Amino acid sequence: PASPRGQPPPPPGQPPPPPFGFPPGPIPMWPGPAGAPPPPVVPHPASARGGRMRSLSPLSEFVRANGLDGRAEQMLRDESADVRRAVIEEGPLTGRNISAVLTSRIRRILEKRQQEDPVDRFVRENGLDETAEQALRDAPEDVAQEVLKEGTITGRNPSAVLLSRLRRARPKH
Repeated sequence: PASPRGQPPPPPGQPPPPPFGFPPGPIPMWPGPAGAPPPPVVPHPASARGGRMRSLSPLSEFVRANGLDGRAEQMLRDESADVRRAVIEEGPLTGRNISAVLTSRIRRILEKRQQEDPVDRFVRENGLDETAEQALRDAPEDVAQEVLKEGTITGRNPSAVLLSRLRRARPKH
């Protein structure tokens, strides 16, 4: 007959196999001092749901924390990264109708951005440092406008890219 674990019994005169495949002898449970209790095990929330452990993006965390429905979440995801960041930075959505509060917050942020100085907006949207911002503000108006018309800066160092754009635009004028 098989053992309770479904394994065949050991041959006569042989000791039973170790439990669950561990080697014979004491089974070390944790590498702490002998006799000291192990630290408590705190399961990750994802493991209780049977999911994999992963961290949420700030946007996904905001959606979860505020209980946004699919339509409200999509409305937020359709905005630019800059607007999404501003919405999240204002903190939790409060009120009876969370979707309406979100819509109002987005509208207010967009209206404020339309009234904003173009250089301020460009600096904020591109994450420029103070040196690059000052160089842009010190440039002749036509050079600054030409650089702004080139649009969003891409690359690992946006401030260096801006300074390069300014140098390239100046010889033409």
